[in-house]
Formats: sequence, C-alpha cells, structure tokens
Amino acid sequence: MDIPFPFVYKFSTLNINSLSALAEGKAWFSKLADFNDPFEGQFILNPPDLKNERERFFEHLAKNIPNYPLTEPVLETIRKKYLNSPQEFDRTITSIVDTTYRRFYESYLNIGAYCLASDIPDVAASHVSNVMMWSHYADGMKGFCIKYNPNKLINSLNELNDDKFYWAKVEYQDNKHTVDFYDSMDLENHATIRAIQTKHTGWEYEYECRLLTNNSGLYKYSHNAIECIYIGSKMPAPHEKILLDICAVNLPDVDIFKVRTHQGGYAVELGRYQKYK
Repeated sequence: MDIPFPFVYKFSTLNINSLSALAEGKAWFSKLADFNDPFEGQFILNPPDLKNERERFFEHLAKNIPNYPLTEPVLETIRKKYLNSPQEFDRTITSIVDTTYRRFYESYLNIGAYCLASDIPDVAASHVSNVMMWSHYADGMKGFCIKYNPNKLINSLNELNDDKFYWAKVEYQDNKHTVDFYDSMDLENHATIRAIQTKHTGWEYEYECRLLTNNSGLYKYSHNAIECIYIGSKMPAPHEKILLDICAVNLPDVDIFKVRTHQGGYAVELGRYQKYK
C-alpha cells in the first residue's frame, strides 16, 4: 500500500555523517533503543484472567506443551497442577507474561527506523515551517531539512537494498499501548507491533511517519526521491558553502530554499535560495 502523505521531511543537524549520507544517497536507520523517547516500544501486556477465563488459559497452555511423555492428556495435567497449588500456578503465569513481554520488547529495540515528519491533514502550512522540528532536530536552525517524495523513497530503498522496508504512521495517545496476552501469542494479529507505532500525545507535533526494516544501518536510496532541501538561517556560512557544494555535485537539479524565523511572530518564513555557481 502506498504511503498516503504527499511529502515527508527529515530534519538534520549538519555534521560529517549527515553530509556524507546526503551526498551518497543513504539513509541511517537507527535502532529504536537509541531513540530519545525513553518509552519507545514499551507497552502494557494484560495477563490472562484466571478468575473468569481460567479454562481458556489452560487450553492455550495445552496447545503449546507436547503430550509425550505424559501419561494423561496435557489439559488434564494442567488442571491438576492448578488445583494442587493455585499460588504456585499464579507465579508461573507471572513468569510467562514477563518472559513474553521481554521477548517482544527486546526484539523491537533492534529494529531499524528512519523517522520522518509528514504534513498534517487540514493544516495548510508545510511541515517544514514547524518551529519545534527545527529546534529539536535541526540544531536550532543551524541544520537542514530534506523534503522527500515518500513513495519514491521507500520504493528505491526496496529496489537498491537486500532488506525489506515498510512504513508505519505513528499514533498518539495519553496511555501506553495495551496488548491482550492472547493477542500477543497470535503472530498473525501483529498486536504487539503496534507498540512501535504508538507515542505519547506530547510528541504529536512531529506527525511522524516511520520507515522500518529489521536491522539498523545505512541504506541506499535514489536521489530522485528528494523534492528539495531547506537550509536553516542560522547555519554558519562555511557550513552552508559545504552543503551547497555537495548539492551542486550530487543534486544539481534539486531546488534549495532558505528558511528563517519570521520577523513579525513565532513562525517560519520560506524563501528561494540562490545556489553558488
């Protein structure tokens, strides 16, 4: 399915890594473990309800325990263990739930993600005018922003690399994502995967779209996916010249715009920037 956003944006500080990635047409997919949100990938796993659905849990366990070398049906053995020591059985359940949570959570931390901002529906202004994004991710307007065509970007990633790439729109809510224990066991349900698509509403200003793959690292994409580049007005002149020289060699047909704070209010002002010749 195509990404439904017309454009996505990558706000970056200017350093040797971001410059070389831009020149080579490569995107750095970070581990979720390295993200700045301490709640990244966390979720609440609801334990089985033994009071009201005890038999359901027994049947679930029975499906995952081999009958051999038991001398009686697995389900009957489980029932007896519970009746012989309910408290010990509860401790076993707690251990199973904790192990299940850790297994999923730790696997998420190694997923690679390229985090992008997208335009907000029903908001006329381009996301590149978002002051918060320039402040938090582009070194207070000393950095730059790449505007991508999202479908050209993900299609070229899939064409130019061996790994497979997917996209996910981040959802924002006040509470952690909650997963039912039985849904976590059903791999077809993908209930736990939604944990990496959920963030607190405090991050909503990002309106984030993530490109995901199984491993972190640098991945090649086509420069044709770049629509234009925005330069923050506080970027030092020598740094700006380096960026422009890189664009002149590697992205000669890409438009470059200057971005500055508006003189009359808390807003961002866009203007056409003339490249060096």
